[in-house]
Amino acid sequence: MGTLFGIERGVPWKAHDGITSTTTSIEKFMAAFNALYIDFLITAGAGTWTISVWGSTESAGTLTCLYTKLGLTASEKFIVPAQANYVKIIATEVVNGATVTIWAIPIIDATMGDSINVSRMSKGGITVAHSAITASVVLASCVEIDMRPYNGCRVEFLLTAGTGTWTISLYGSSQSGGTFVPEYDANNALMEISGLTSSRGFIWPIIGANFIKIVPTEVVDGATVTINVTPMV
Repeated sequence: MGTLFGIERGVPWKAHDGITSTTTSIEKFMAAFNALYIDFLITAGAGTWTISVWGSTESAGTLTCLYTKLGLTASEKFIVPAQANYVKIIATEVVNGATVTIWAIPIIDATMGDSINVSRMSKGGITVAHSAITASVVLASCVEIDMRPYNGCRVEFLLTAGTGTWTISLYGSSQSGGTFVPEYDANNALMEISGLTSSRGFIWPIIGANFIKIVPTEVVDGATVTINVTPMV
């Protein structure tokens, strides 16, 4: 959807909280927003779910299906179209056994093909996500970075000594201290950079996650690595 930095977002909405069977959410007024960033969380057990988004032009009006995602068996984040004045999210249990929470963040695709206007970007403070590490760092030990005022970040991967190969992965959560899951882009591609053997910088869009973690995995031993993160708009 759109370019990396042209997405505005609204207040996170907990559409479903700890459900264990098919449930329809309350109605949500979409105002000026035209899509939803869905944070589907399996918080306990195992099972299979289908998520569908339904919309109407008026409150309590006739709903039509806008989007359906089948076969959800693990926590996942994805973007769905929601071009309606009012929407509901229906969570359908297909295989019993899982407890599910679903957060939804209204977003706007504001650019629709416009190029990035660098002069209008703003930046946050630099966070040292990892300092002089020489081995993989597990998700639970990674620094949490607050992305709520921002919709992208620059990641600076610095190989400061030795030689080796690393992979950098992006994890996100709707809330601080929440469940962090792998982030996927709008094309359902996993957001990670593999084969890092030298210092480099790159930009990642952070469309929906309010908090992120950068998870480094050592593939070939021998290098010392520092990773800095700069939030951007």
